[in-house]
Amino acid sequence: MTRPPSPPYPPGGRAPQRVAVAEPAESYPDPPRSWRRAGLLFAAWAAAWTAVLILGLGWQVVAAPSGTGNPVEDDPVNPRDVTRKFFAAIFTEQDLSLAARLQCPDPPGLDPQEIWSAWQTDIGDYGGQVGFDNDNAAADWTTSFVVQVTVTDGGVTQGRAWVVETVGDGGDALVCDVTALTP
Repeated sequence: MTRPPSPPYPPGGRAPQRVAVAEPAESYPDPPRSWRRAGLLFAAWAAAWTAVLILGLGWQVVAAPSGTGNPVEDDPVNPRDVTRKFFAAIFTEQDLSLAARLQCPDPPGLDPQEIWSAWQTDIGDYGGQVGFDNDNAAADWTTSFVVQVTVTDGGVTQGRAWVVETVGDGGDALVCDVTALTP
């Protein structure tokens, strides 16, 4: 007798079991949602943006130029600053000796005392707000400016304007010639 052919079973004699293979799902289900998880996500983003904001503001403080914000106390760095400091000394601080130190010796135009006397005659003993005729047009390194000084009293604004010439560079510049534009 002949023996029947043996089936292709592995050694050990057991037939392999068939395992059902799951077909992949079309989409994955969303994770469960909860207010706790949403709050944590919001808090993480808020903390990240707050850190960016604080670091950005901190960098601006570190990189900002030092100064008091008072043109009379700050050292001038260009002719425009010298001009602003000259008029601020006269009209904001009423320190004519400081203004005289910022002016050329023997100026051809008005000196600080003459400017203040004309202001008192026309307007009074009020200090004024110093500003340039056109802040955007007056570049930092030009040497000729139109300066306006105004005072508001009882809702009425009065002011005077001067043409100013400076000489020198940087903080060594001096106000040389001041000419009144308006009486």
